[in-house]
Amino acid sequence: MRHIQQIRIFIRQSIIALLLMTLVGCSKHVTRQGMSNLNNRFENEKSQLEQKAQAGQITWIQAESRDLDKGVKVKLDATGASHTWRYDSGDEEYYAYCIAIAEKLDKNEITFAQFDAARKRAFNEVEARRQSLENQQELIENLRPRQRNCVTEKVFDKYETKCH
Repeated sequence: MRHIQQIRIFIRQSIIALLLMTLVGCSKHVTRQGMSNLNNRFENEKSQLEQKAQAGQITWIQAESRDLDKGVKVKLDATGASHTWRYDSGDEEYYAYCIAIAEKLDKNEITFAQFDAARKRAFNEVEARRQSLENQQELIENLRPRQRNCVTEKVFDKYETKCH
């Protein structure tokens, strides 16, 4: 069983690596279309894992996509290309919570509906915090004094300073 899981992980990583090579190519920027394709692949893989868990083929803990999500970020970073994939402490928090409630679901301590509602609530809480932080950072940036270029010139008998 462990050997099959390792093969599955290797196949996923290989697919992601090949996809990343096609997305990045020789440029140093992953295109918007490339990110969209990568996100679609990620969502499809995640959906397949969840379908297998619902069918009882794997546990819900095995269906968690944390390693897949983190793997995409690591591989994108390794290309050196500019991209928008994010995996940060908010993602770590979300996945840790999902794994904890997946354990409860696997032990039949909660229903799937409770599991699904709890993970959606956790996701929304993390996203709300991210949005709040982004809003605060934007406000701070807007309050910073802008660097101005000023030039002082002598015009006839007096000096005039013009800033832009």
